[in-house]
Amino acid sequence: MSRLIITIPRSLMRVTKVNWWIDWRGQSAGSGNDSTEQIVYNRFPRWIGSPEVLLRGDAILQWRAHMMAARGRVGLFRVPMMDALSYAPSLHGHNPDGLPFSTGKRFNTGKGFGYAPYATNLTAAVAGATSLEINDDNAPRPVRQGVYISFNDWPYVVTSVSQDGGTKVITVETPLRENIPAEAMIDLDAKGIFIADTDTMGNPEYGKDLKANPTASFVEWINR
Repeated sequence: MSRLIITIPRSLMRVTKVNWWIDWRGQSAGSGNDSTEQIVYNRFPRWIGSPEVLLRGDAILQWRAHMMAARGRVGLFRVPMMDALSYAPSLHGHNPDGLPFSTGKRFNTGKGFGYAPYATNLTAAVAGATSLEINDDNAPRPVRQGVYISFNDWPYVVTSVSQDGGTKVITVETPLRENIPAEAMIDLDAKGIFIADTDTMGNPEYGKDLKANPTASFVEWINR
């Protein structure tokens, strides 16, 4: 992948609306003789989302710079898929500096190194699989049905969680886009690579109150 990627900082993703979803890209094949519609799924599914963010003051300038840097739909965006019901610490009250050590100190040096929630993939999984055996003992909360996760910037949603002896098994959608090796870290702070839906996406219009509520419209970039 040689296209420019602009990483949107988590600090700018103060979302007020969460609507990440899988576009299965079904196409109508017309009506059959029995008047039922036939749907064909012959294209790669992709994630879409139109998160609305709250920006104030200098955050508006930062957001504007990141949007402009992509030159419309030329560049790509690495987007934190912030979700208050998943693992976004700034949204659901978890300390963004992570879990404390026995001394009570937290893993944050103040120089950009911070805790990121993760689970460990226990058994190698191949592209196309829909289940993973994981260990989430180090996560701030257990992996739950419905949360977003990712690996190598490929996002997934957890569709079920079960126990197989002492092992936690999760199913995901979409099917895995690439192999996930044993002992790999599953990102519980889900991220994806997206392209703007329009050239003018994300314009942070604001007034005298210096507050903006732009809505971004992202489509997953799957041509890697």
